[in-house]
Amino acid sequence: MDESTKESKNCEKSGDQMNVLKEKQPKEHFNGSPMTPKIKIPRSRNESTSSDENLMSATIVDSNNSSPDGKRQKPQTPDSPPLTPTTPPMSQNIATGVFGYGITPSPPRFVSLEEIMKAANGVENMVLAHEIAVDNNFKLEKVEAPDNSLEKRVKEVMHKAFWDILESQLNESPTNYKQAMSLLKEIKENLLSLLLPQHTRLQQEIQEILDLDLILQQADNGILDFQRYAQYVLSVCARLCAPVRDERIRELTQTDDVVPLFRGIMELLDVMKLDMANFHIQQMRPHIQLKSIEYERKKFKEFLDSQSKLTSVDGLECTKTWLKRNYESIDVSNETNCKIITNKILVNAYLELLVWDNGVQELYPETLLLDAKRISEIRAKVMKLTLIGSVFLVTYATGGPSVQGLQEFKDKLKDHLMVLIADKCDEYSVAELKSVMTSVSLQVREELKACAEEHGFAPLDASRVQSMETQIVDIHCGDNRLRKVVERRILEFVERVLSSPTAQPLQIPTGLSPVKQELSQIGGQFMRIVGHNRAVFSQYYADMITDLVPGLSACETRTIERDLTISSH
Repeated sequence: MDESTKESKNCEKSGDQMNVLKEKQPKEHFNGSPMTPKIKIPRSRNESTSSDENLMSATIVDSNNSSPDGKRQKPQTPDSPPLTPTTPPMSQNIATGVFGYGITPSPPRFVSLEEIMKAANGVENMVLAHEIAVDNNFKLEKVEAPDNSLEKRVKEVMHKAFWDILESQLNESPTNYKQAMSLLKEIKENLLSLLLPQHTRLQQEIQEILDLDLILQQADNGILDFQRYAQYVLSVCARLCAPVRDERIRELTQTDDVVPLFRGIMELLDVMKLDMANFHIQQMRPHIQLKSIEYERKKFKEFLDSQSKLTSVDGLECTKTWLKRNYESIDVSNETNCKIITNKILVNAYLELLVWDNGVQELYPETLLLDAKRISEIRAKVMKLTLIGSVFLVTYATGGPSVQGLQEFKDKLKDHLMVLIADKCDEYSVAELKSVMTSVSLQVREELKACAEEHGFAPLDASRVQSMETQIVDIHCGDNRLRKVVERRILEFVERVLSSPTAQPLQIPTGLSPVKQELSQIGGQFMRIVGHNRAVFSQYYADMITDLVPGLSACETRTIERDLTISSH
């Protein structure tokens, strides 16, 4: 048998393998169960990739073209698998958040598409469990395609075509019920999917009334009453839906035209499925929170095992670099207690996330990718409070004790500053932030002037006002000394929150009393994320810190792991 014949047979065999693998891919569906594994986390329209997509980024190439010099190679054996994963280049790693750096790829390893899909599904379920566990306000939301996008246009065209066909068939003589029967079947399935296990009588009722064989006989005999079935469906929806949907149901009960009526019913059922999923999440949240740590540990380990089959790059490389950098930035040479050493390293590392510079620091720690967006939002809040706190210190220094003691003045100025300085101020360019702080300086000047007039204080002289405005505008600079002082005070407060062994109230830093409520919220939100993270990844952190700190034994590693898990609760 010549070489060309061998290659031809290999191609046929590879094609057969791909067909089998495609058939094994799981299909997504909603079955109304309390923990539907295929429910996807809602994503922001502006997000290019989600956390779970970052986790699962990989490149699949043809094994016949995997030589370093780019030349085509013959397969080594007739049974060589058709898929060969490779390590993405560094530029792709940075863009997608893939674990690791631009390390030279190791020799190709073989992995099936089914294994990749299984790993992806496991990560997706881990993401869902994590979101429910750490975010009490988490709920599923319907994601709409952007206006004027191809996806939205195609969806609108397909939906219009479906309802146009239904209307056309119902207007035929004799009436054609083919599309209508398909619609009723889907409505029946949707209703049944919304039922809870205890709804046995209602399930039996739906099966009897929406008997498709009986309905088809009525259609064949020309006695099918669509309105009757529509009203019954609406009555079932009224029993199952949330009170917020009652108004929509009343509107549909008054609709006479069959096509708009059933179109409204289908839209209502879609919303009810989402409501039911969120209801299940709410009911299961305490149980999920109780089991989420163990579950996330298991799924993350499965993911690392799957990734090791794809590439030789360490799946925790960024986390190790992150901890090593923070270990080297603190002095623990005089410490002998492994618990204190561990706590110092981790707290310092977590605090670094609140001043993280994406343009300077390496890739984000893998163990915190699921919380990257939440931490980014907290980081923006830290910057906003830093700017506001700095403005207050300048204002107090200019206005004196008489102004500092007026609570009404504090509250009014704070409200105005919260509006002037956007929540996403960390995304400002230097020029944009300077413009914002210029507006802030003018606002403070007017507030001080109004306060002096209201309380009969002597007006400030022009030179002091000018100096105050200049100092406030200078706060836009990242290396501004006053801004650095306020930022350090905020981080020290968060550090005390993370390190405190009890839930006793902590003193608000000097000069930050106007934003004490917001500062306390930041501490609580960050503590929740950190506590959960320490518990889930305690084993990995313990092993890494043991490797970093000279003299720590395996026994102390287990002590570190136990302390990390306990301190998170």
